Amino acid sequence: MVSEVQAAELDREVATINLVDEDRVEIFYKDGGFRNMSLNKFIGKDGFLGKVLNDVGTKLGLPELNLSEKAGYLNKEQRIEEFNKRVGEIKDVVSQKVEEKPKIELASSEPTEKGESIIVKSGGKDQPVKEIEVPNEVSSVISKVFGDEAQDAASVLHHPYGEQVKGEGQGENAGFQVKDITILNEGYDTALSAKNKKILDGKGEDGKYHSWDRGLFRINSRTFEDFIRDKRPGYRDAMYEAGIIDDPYTDKPVTKAVIRKYWEQMDDPVKNTKMAKIIRDKRGWGQWYAAPAYLIKQNSEKI
Repeated sequence: MVSEVQAAELDREVATINLVDEDRVEIFYKDGGFRNMSLNKFIGKDGFLGKVLNDVGTKLGLPELNLSEKAGYLNKEQRIEEFNKRVGEIKDVVSQKVEEKPKIELASSEPTEKGESIIVKSGGKDQPVKEIEVPNEVSSVISKVFGDEAQDAASVLHHPYGEQVKGEGQGENAGFQVKDITILNEGYDTALSAKNKKILDGKGEDGKYHSWDRGLFRINSRTFEDFIRDKRPGYRDAMYEAGIIDDPYTDKPVTKAVIRKYWEQMDDPVKNTKMAKIIRDKRGWGQWYAAPAYLIKQNSEKI
């Protein structure tokens, strides 16, 4: 296992880079994405790390930080040594230069108000389980909305491999990306025809219509539509009380335009987290595909 490194690869921000089984490298992106490649490909000539180092060098106005051409031809022990050396090199360079050029952002910037820190578990899948600190911009929001249950909420976003009921992964948003995340659920939800599709559904490659997941807590578009239409206590009224919608719509219809308007606001991390709390309170953590099994069971016993 190697320490974390933050940089940019083209238009995507890298959250962590981990060495696995001495022969594979796992790359987690801030947008929740994931890549797995051989160590040889990672550090070889024109490899991933070389591109990352060059990108950082360009952003900071540094000399070229590329890897040696022979790196891809080293034996396993030498490649592992090279990997650790280069990850350490990029961290050292970035830490030195960020102080000189504070306007350059290699990762998400710190919020103006620091919230209570949240610690969650990470690792698993042939890696030792360890504790990591949730980024402050995320922990500050989750702490304010979920209070004493903030750690549970954060664990839905990031947890060790092997803890979720469905599929494989490390949570709903393992990279803790707070904005600009909208994912079509083709292959994971019920495909609908054009006649039966929901207002917010998108067309997939299969020609059918599917729901979207958006924002920090990956709020599902069909769930969102259900809640904003529901007049029962704890649904639309809760959204109004939380400031997610600015009208209770007690004497006027919830139109398609209204639904689309407020759905767009689910990219806001505060409103997104408040919506997650409302959904959790009414339906439990089982509404999240990648929530850990112990939380689904624990929460289902409460509601």
